[in-house]
Amino acid sequence: YYEEGVFSEEPGDNQCLVEIGCWGPVVQCNIVERGAINHMGGCMVAGGACIGCTMPGFPDKYSPFYKAPPGSALSGGVSKVYGGGIRRLRRLSMKSGNRTGIWDNAHEVPSGWGVAHGRPDPIQKMNTFFYKKLQYHGTVNHGARNKKQPLPGSRDILKQKGVDMEKSVPVLGERVITREEL
Repeated sequence: YYEEGVFSEEPGDNQCLVEIGCWGPVVQCNIVERGAINHMGGCMVAGGACIGCTMPGFPDKYSPFYKAPPGSALSGGVSKVYGGGIRRLRRLSMKSGNRTGIWDNAHEVPSGWGVAHGRPDPIQKMNTFFYKKLQYHGTVNHGARNKKQPLPGSRDILKQKGVDMEKSVPVLGERVITREEL
């Protein structure tokens, strides 16, 4: 949340706690990796501000506790300004990565992915165009070859193989009958 400029007002909020005295952005603590506090994580995971307790200079260099660190007003103000841009770029990356090329070419999304939308709107198309320009700047986009590949007639593998789903098929040596035969 710090790099996005989203700061909390009180302990326990689900944002960056720097403005209420958290030292998390500058402390090199591995409590989250070690899984302290009943293997749940560190201070910030539990909703509290980091006071730098694992650092060699603790407590002298990190007191007074629960008071904003020096310079946090300046760095927090800067991150609030550019954080909005970072947040939007992150959402753009998430939208781009949440689609596959075959969905874009077929203009439909399989039913299992019902939350995703089939056709991108014009704004998404424009964003994707500029996002890909940034993403592949100075490199070769090998994924662009997917645009030239033909789309399958159906995504159902059995239909692609020519299996007739209406007729009875032997399963484990038994004859399975269709509903119509019942």
